[in-house]
Amino acid sequence: MIAIIIQSILSNLAIIILLHLSVEKLMNKRDKWPKLAISTGMVALVSVSVILLFYLPITFHGFWVDLRMIPLLFLTIRWGYKLAIPALMITAFWRFLMGGVGMVPGIIFGMALPVLFALMVRYVCKEKFRPENSKSLFFLITCGWLISDVPIIFFVPNGLDVFLHIFPYRYGSFLFAGYTLNFFIRHAIKEDLLIKQLQYYAERDPLTGFYNIRTFLKKIEGKKPKYRYSYIVMADIDHFKQINDTYGHLNGDEILKRLSSIFREVKAHFHEAEIIIGRYGGEEFIFYIAAGSRRHISSIVSHFREEVEKTYFFIKESKCAKVKRSKIRLTISLGVSPINDPSRLMEAIDRADQCLYKSKENGRNQVHFADG
Repeated sequence: MIAIIIQSILSNLAIIILLHLSVEKLMNKRDKWPKLAISTGMVALVSVSVILLFYLPITFHGFWVDLRMIPLLFLTIRWGYKLAIPALMITAFWRFLMGGVGMVPGIIFGMALPVLFALMVRYVCKEKFRPENSKSLFFLITCGWLISDVPIIFFVPNGLDVFLHIFPYRYGSFLFAGYTLNFFIRHAIKEDLLIKQLQYYAERDPLTGFYNIRTFLKKIEGKKPKYRYSYIVMADIDHFKQINDTYGHLNGDEILKRLSSIFREVKAHFHEAEIIIGRYGGEEFIFYIAAGSRRHISSIVSHFREEVEKTYFFIKESKCAKVKRSKIRLTISLGVSPINDPSRLMEAIDRADQCLYKSKENGRNQVHFADG
């Protein structure tokens, strides 16, 4: 008897783990698929899994039960009502079609009320409740089990005896399934975070957070601009080698970080334009700017230069610093070239670079535009 119960529990658990693996595969597509497709797929996977659990019952002395509540609880607590309610409606309707004596209490106490309770916990205790936390998970599963099984005492003949008899298997299987599923979810979350971190550092300059030149070019090549006019801008910090020699490379790094913050602020200010920023190397930066008019682009480029010019850059005390100063000002020179042909991007970059050097030769702290 015990062997049959354990086998049934493991069959239910296998369905739940298969659900997790399928959801993980689906979530790997979230950057490529529409949000609606991901949500629909999630509801479909959970619904199919719960329906499969209907047909793999765990038999306790004539009573048929299953672990349907576990997938519904996890879906609810992690994704909210937008996915939980459709999944609940689909699975409840299927259970209704199956009929049987336990149909109504199975829907109400085994599915609907636990889902509603999980929704209440999610939205009322959202600041304190963390599903990955062992105590929070224990509370959720225990309350779900009580909602599901305590009615046995009142609605089943000799209900208290039945409840006490099946309690160890039923409650234990809920906890075992819940913690097993949570283990796989936590592992998947950590793996996903690690992949995102590796991807971030592979694509970006670690000091400024901007795209490295390889990723910048990948983002721009073959890009269909949202606006009529698109330009490449090259920017270089004036006399940056002298700043490094005078105040030390640590202060030089801090200046690059502060300069990056200024660039982000300007980009946010001109949110209606399309601006992509990369670090070309050393003290050089590269910009892709697309807007509805040349005047608008000229205004954006000038704003970058002006904001840098009027900003104080604070200097930290350092043994490497040859001059003791608390703050300095610096300037940037810029070269701008239109992207006349997206397939010839490197030519636009080369023209912008030539314009940058003309800005340097003409006295620095200025913008030079290429013809065209």
